Amino acid sequence: MMKLGGKSNTAGVLNGFLDRGCSLTGELRFEDTLRLDGNFRGKIISEHELIIGDSGDFDGEIEVGSVSINGRVKGIVRASNRIEIHPGGRVTATLIAPILVIEEGATFEGDVQMGHSRTVDASAANEGRNSSGDRKIVAMAGMKRRDEEGR
Repeated sequence: MMKLGGKSNTAGVLNGFLDRGCSLTGELRFEDTLRLDGNFRGKIISEHELIIGDSGDFDGEIEVGSVSINGRVKGIVRASNRIEIHPGGRVTATLIAPILVIEEGATFEGDVQMGHSRTVDASAANEGRNSSGDRKIVAMAGMKRRDEEGR
């Protein structure tokens, strides 16, 4: 196993790795941290962290604790903690998470639902709050990052 020291995971253990040139279709479950640099079609499920690398290409449904996207993602992404789209990340998807970070240079097209559960209170989402009423970090291209109180 390999310790990671990147900006999105400072203490996690890399449990799996699908490298460039590899393709996989189906359903994948993992523990700790998985890095995807190859092609995956299907469903990925975990309570932990998924990293889509620069050459990663995903099409399907993701349901994880957190996801860091540097490559291409198409489909539905649910994260119980956070979704991060980094510069160079290309996402065409429905995103569901309590925290969403879209960095300058990233591309996103789709819908966003912010909340802790799979069903998000529509009135809370319209006000920029999750279903518990808390404000969360939202950073988007061309905008400065705000802290958890919305400052």
